[in-house]
Amino acid sequence: MSRVLHVVTSMSVGGIQTYLLNVLRHYDRERFHMDVCYTGPRPGCHEQEVLARGSRLMPCRYSNALLPFVWRLARVLEDGRYDAVCDFTGDFAAGSMAAGRLAGVPTRVAFYRSSGIQYRPTLARRTVARCLHHAVVWNATQVLSNSESNLASAFAGTARRAGRCAVVYNGVDLGRFVPLGDDVRRMVRAELHLPADACVIGHVGSFTPPKAQEVLVRAFARLRPSHPRARLLLVGDGPLRRDVEEEARRLDVGGAVAFAGLRADVPRLLNAMDVFVLPSRFEGFPNALIEAQAMGLPVIASDRPEIREAMPRENHDSLVAVGDAAALERILRRCLEDAGWAAGKGAIGASFVRTHLDISRSVEEFCRFLVRTPLPCAS
Repeated sequence: MSRVLHVVTSMSVGGIQTYLLNVLRHYDRERFHMDVCYTGPRPGCHEQEVLARGSRLMPCRYSNALLPFVWRLARVLEDGRYDAVCDFTGDFAAGSMAAGRLAGVPTRVAFYRSSGIQYRPTLARRTVARCLHHAVVWNATQVLSNSESNLASAFAGTARRAGRCAVVYNGVDLGRFVPLGDDVRRMVRAELHLPADACVIGHVGSFTPPKAQEVLVRAFARLRPSHPRARLLLVGDGPLRRDVEEEARRLDVGGAVAFAGLRADVPRLLNAMDVFVLPSRFEGFPNALIEAQAMGLPVIASDRPEIREAMPRENHDSLVAVGDAAALERILRRCLEDAGWAAGKGAIGASFVRTHLDISRSVEEFCRFLVRTPLPCAS
């Protein structure tokens, strides 16, 4: 049995955490034992589920001092006799990869899961990022990404030429993301104070700069005069939530926007929606988008390379330029006014997810790279 340690900032709410939870739910327990190490100040809201899955959840605090962190994590890896370490933080996996090498861990996996950066790229930060990137190339035995476009943006040189790079797409638990029928739809809408006959436009995501909920609110405000029964349902929380609430009030649509907050029952809430929108400035391989497609919802999203990979080609005409509220409103209008077109888009998306993005297949592929000699990938 191979012992694996996954390294994350915390087990809070986010795309990385969603993917790792899916791994912990579906991996082969006869072949692996998996634990989680968090480098931030708190374990996160998913602590209890990690423990319930039979995994340890251990702290190893990372600050700005890289070398002490490398030493501490190397001790954790040695004490746990781990055969593999996987860090999901892109270039910031440099410390974990170095610790794994120092501890003699044979399989060291760095996972790149986003196409953008969320900090101001000053000269000093770019210099640090380059150093970290080279450290990953030097110390990792395998580099993974959740989309071809993300991998291409991060790696075009040594590691890729050496055959150490591969793509493992996110997946959907098709047993959890299924439509539950009209009764649940009415019940969820009543709980959220949404009219039973409303056209509900939905979104799930953290209120952070990359998610661009303010663009969706502006598109919704343009739509409302011609569709007074339309409602906007925003699920999630984060530092920019108050700003988005204020934008809704400024545009005089605050009463038509429901802020559901952070929820653990997202599959259930998706039943209340008629269309799903993801206006992100950049993504990794968006879980929320593929989950909405699994539910058969028509999807409108930003025209980004990583988002194109998460949708069937037939639905790429539902993509709009990043930040273009007017274009977003036009496609929203078509979804609400042409039910046949919207239903067809939803059916195509659902078929695509069922065929290509089942979580069991994704986890099985990921686990192939956690053994000592991972199979080469032609990416």
